[in-house]
Amino acid sequence: MSSRRVYQLSGYVIVAASLLYVIDKVYLLIGSPDVVNNIGSTIVFVLGASVVYAGISFLLSYSWSELLMQQKASIPLVLVHHVYGKTQIAKYLPGNIFHFVGRHAVFSKYGVPHRTILAAAVTETLGLLLSAVFVFVLLLVFTYHYYRQHLLSEWAVFGVLLAVAGGLWLLHRRRAGEIDRLRRAIRALFGYCLFFLIGGILLLMLVLLIGMPLESGSYLVVISSYPVAWLLGYVVPGAPSGIGVREASLIYLLTPVLGGEASVLIALLFRLVTIFGDVIYFSAAGFGLRPEVESEVNQ
Repeated sequence: MSSRRVYQLSGYVIVAASLLYVIDKVYLLIGSPDVVNNIGSTIVFVLGASVVYAGISFLLSYSWSELLMQQKASIPLVLVHHVYGKTQIAKYLPGNIFHFVGRHAVFSKYGVPHRTILAAAVTETLGLLLSAVFVFVLLLVFTYHYYRQHLLSEWAVFGVLLAVAGGLWLLHRRRAGEIDRLRRAIRALFGYCLFFLIGGILLLMLVLLIGMPLESGSYLVVISSYPVAWLLGYVVPGAPSGIGVREASLIYLLTPVLGGEASVLIALLFRLVTIFGDVIYFSAAGFGLRPEVESEVNQ
């Protein structure tokens, strides 16, 4: 059996185990309808947060535009938003690769070389991973005692810090002497970091909305759990949009702070936020920008 096949199968096993873990935890909610204090306000917030999530998704396509420009591909930003938003919805298909395939096919149709698209895709993956870790480590500075007590050892913290430092050094070394390309890489990384920070704040607002008591020191713990859960869902192969993996990660990370029942509820509600947000982003970028896109391309 090839190593690629083993990698795929291991991803499916992790996804299945994560889903079973989430299903098991969902039983905690049965018979506890009072976990949500105000269902009406929760529904309104989920819808509103979905709009915000759709808005920050444009940061991802903005960063993709910067990475294309870094590879010397001059593509109008509105076209990048259009293509990225329209193809991103395919991440919900089994395999979690079809949004990459679709994006590659569409940009190729607009004359972007295959090598350029591939280089931008690889850089995007590295940038997302590095940014998620960076945001987590940035918040870890203020939440170290919590993670050390509940989840991480000192060696794990050291390893994360070392990985971030190594990634930044490699990026600097690779782009040394290429000021414009370095500037665009930094812009892309900034967009990714802002995406994770705002996503974490949305998660915190959801926690506060359902009325869970939090100590002030726990706010950053909740925010930092989002990039970690997103990262784990991203790296597991075969998980459509990280489904199951991200929920299991959020439940595991938030249970020491919120308790089991509330953590399950938060994970499920936040999944609704991201699903609705992706649909809004798909509609706004894929169809709302279409006339402008055609105008840009015809120039």
